[in-house]
Amino acid sequence: MKIKTGNQAIRPYSMVSKKINITAKKIITFVFLMIFICVLSINKVQAQGSNNKQDAFQTALDSLGISQDDIGYKPKTYWLKYPQQVPYKFIAFDDLFAEPLKLYDYSKTMSNIVSEFLKPEVFAKSSNVMFKLVQSLSIDRYIGSNRGYGANIIKQINANDTNALSDALKNIYTICNKETTGRSFEDTYQSKNIFDTQIKDKFSSLPLEIKVSLTKLIINLTDAYRWRQIAVRNVSPKDMQRVFHIRDLAFTQGDGNIYYPEFDDIMKTIDLQSLYYSSQKVVASTDLFRYEVDSLLKNRKEYKLDNLNISIETPLGIIQIKGSGKDTHNVINPFIIIDLGGEDTYTGVVGANSSPEYPISVCLDFRGDDKYINKQVGIATQGAGIFGTGILLDLEGNDTYISENYSQGLGIFGIGLLLDIKGNDEYNMENSGQGCGYFGIGLNFDATGNDKFYFYGDGQGMGGVNGIGVLANYSGNDEYIAEPDSKVFNRGDYHSGKSINLNNAQGAGYGRRGDGSDGHNWAGGIGAIIDIKGDDRYISGNFSLGIGYWFGLGIVYDNEGNDYYKSNYFTHASAAHFAMGVLIDEKGNDKHIVEQGAGISFGWDWTNTLLIDKQGDDLYQAKTISIANAALRSNSLLFDLEGNDTYKFGNEDNSMGTASHTGSFESPSLVSTYFYEGTQVAILTDVSGDDKYIDFDNKKSENLKNNSFRLNPKKEEASKYRNFGIFFDFENAEINLFDSW
Repeated sequence: MKIKTGNQAIRPYSMVSKKINITAKKIITFVFLMIFICVLSINKVQAQGSNNKQDAFQTALDSLGISQDDIGYKPKTYWLKYPQQVPYKFIAFDDLFAEPLKLYDYSKTMSNIVSEFLKPEVFAKSSNVMFKLVQSLSIDRYIGSNRGYGANIIKQINANDTNALSDALKNIYTICNKETTGRSFEDTYQSKNIFDTQIKDKFSSLPLEIKVSLTKLIINLTDAYRWRQIAVRNVSPKDMQRVFHIRDLAFTQGDGNIYYPEFDDIMKTIDLQSLYYSSQKVVASTDLFRYEVDSLLKNRKEYKLDNLNISIETPLGIIQIKGSGKDTHNVINPFIIIDLGGEDTYTGVVGANSSPEYPISVCLDFRGDDKYINKQVGIATQGAGIFGTGILLDLEGNDTYISENYSQGLGIFGIGLLLDIKGNDEYNMENSGQGCGYFGIGLNFDATGNDKFYFYGDGQGMGGVNGIGVLANYSGNDEYIAEPDSKVFNRGDYHSGKSINLNNAQGAGYGRRGDGSDGHNWAGGIGAIIDIKGDDRYISGNFSLGIGYWFGLGIVYDNEGNDYYKSNYFTHASAAHFAMGVLIDEKGNDKHIVEQGAGISFGWDWTNTLLIDKQGDDLYQAKTISIANAALRSNSLLFDLEGNDTYKFGNEDNSMGTASHTGSFESPSLVSTYFYEGTQVAILTDVSGDDKYIDFDNKKSENLKNNSFRLNPKKEEASKYRNFGIFFDFENAEINLFDSW
C-alpha cells in the first residue's frame, strides 16, 4: 500500500497513536485503581487488627506454658488413697470435674431457666411453667431419664358429668384398696356411703368451673399416688418409717458422724423413675389447677366465696377448701388445701407429707397476706416432700413463713417445693430447708418482691448427700442470711475457733466424708442460689456462697444488681476435698468480702473453683489463702471482665493467683502417686479497667499493679512440679470463652 503525503499520510499514524494513548491511560488508571484498592484493603485489615482485642485467658495460659486441657481431673483407678467408688455422684460430676470451665455453661443454663420462667407474667399466660422450672432445674440434673416432655395428666373432663367429682373420690378408695360402702345383714351399710347426696351437699357451694378443675386435680393426684406406690413397691416399710423420722442429717453427715444404713438399702430398692414421674404429675396438675382457678377468680366477679368451707377426709388425707375470709388451716394429714382469698393463718403440716402413708400433699393460697407458722418440733412442713411430693404455692400477698426444721422447700426421696409468686415475703427457719435436698430435691422459688430469708444452716440452695437444693428468686432487692454467729445458734466451726457457724448454705453441695469414720462415703449433690434482678445482700459464716465439699457442687448466680457478699471462711466460690464451687455475677458494682480467708475462688485438695464477675466496679477483699489461690492440687480461677476494681488482700504470697507448693508434689509417697502426678492451676485475670491492688494496711502492692503480670511460683518451679499460678492485669483485653452466651 502506497502512503500518501500530507494530512492523508499521517492520519493512520495519528489514529494508532491515539489508540495507544487511550490504552496506556486505561492501564495507568487500572494500575492506580488497583493500588488504591490494595491500600484501602491494607488499611481495613490494619483497622480490623487494631480492633481485635487480646484474649486474656489464652495469654495467661501461654504465659504459663499450659493449655486449657491441663485444667481439670480425670482420676485413675490405680491412684491408691484417692477416694474410689464414691456412690451417688450427680450425673454431670465427672465431666465437670474434668472440664471445670464448663461450670459456667452449666450454671448459666440454670440461670436461663429462672430468667425465662420465674416471672409473674409467664405464670399468667402458661399452665405448665411450674413444671418447666422443676424439670429443668432439678429432675433433668438428678436422674436425667424423665426428660420433661410432659406428665401425661388429664386436662379435660366432661363438665356436664354431675358424678365426675364423686367418681374421682371413689377412685381414691379403689387405688388405696379401701371400701366405700359396708354391708351388713345382706344390705348396704348406708352410713358409710359418702358419695351420693353427701358429696353433692358438701360441694354444692363451690362454683361449677372450680369444681371441674378440682375434679381434674383429684384424678391426677390419685394417679400420681399410684406411681409413687409403684416406686416404693420393693422398699421396706420399716426403712421408710425410720428415714422419715430422722431429723439430724444437718449435723451428722458432713464428717460421717452417724451412718444410717437405711439410706443405702432404700437406694438399692427404690424405683426413682417412677418416683419422679409421680412428682412430675403432682407438679403439672397443681400448676394446671392454679392457672385455671386464678383465671376464673380474675374474670368471674360474681362468685360468692366469703363463707366457703369444705372439708372431707379421704384415704390420701384431708381435702379442705376455704373462701375469701380470714381463715385458719390446721390439718394433721393434708391431701389438698385450697384457700381462695383473705388473710389466712396456716399451722402444722402445710403442703408436706405427714407420714409415708400420705405421700402427696398440695396447698394453694390464691390471695391475701398470709402467715404460715409452725412451732411443732419434728414435723416437716411448708413444702416438704419425703418419700413423695409436697407443694406449697402462694400466688399473691406479703407473706410470712416461720418454721423449725425440714421446711420451706425440703426433699428426701421426693420433691418439696415452696413457690411464692407475688409479694414482699419473709422466710424464717432453723435447719434443713429453703431449698435443701438429701437423697431428693428441695426447691424454694420466689418470683417477685423484696424478700428476706433467714435461717441457721443446710439450705438456701443446698444439695446434701445425693440431693439437689435450689433457692431461686427472679426480682426484688433481697436479703439472704445464714446466721454466722455461733452464740445465736451453735453450728460453730473449728476453722474459726467455734465462734463462726458452719452454714452449708447459699449454693452448697455437701457430701458425707466417711473416710475418717466408717468408710461410707456419699457424694454431695448440687446446691444453687440464683437471683436474677435486684440489689441483693448475702450474709453467711463458713462453708457458704458457692461451696463444694466431698464430691458436691455449689453454685451462686446473680444476674444483675449492685450486690453485697459477706462471709468468713471456706466460702465465695471455694471447695474442699474433690468438689467444685462457683460464683458468677453478671452485672453491677459488687462487694465480695471474706472476713477471714479461704475464699473468693479458693481450692483445697483436688477441687475446681470458678469466680466470674462480668461487669461493674467491684471490690474483692480477703485476708489470707484467697483470691484465686489453689492448694493441694486444686484449680482456682477468677475472671473479672470489666470495671475499675479494687483488690484488698492480706498476704500476696498466698493469694492473688498463687498456686501453693507442698512437698507431696516433688515425689511420690511410699504408697500413693496421685499428688505427685496431678496438676494444679491458679489464674487471676482482670481483663480491663483502672484497678487498685492494696493490702490491709492500705499500701499499694509493688508486684501487683495495672497492666502487669506475676508468676507464683516461678516458671522453672511451676513446670517442674506442674504447679502453675499467675496474676495478670490487662489494660483492654477480653475473654472469648464466654461469648457464646
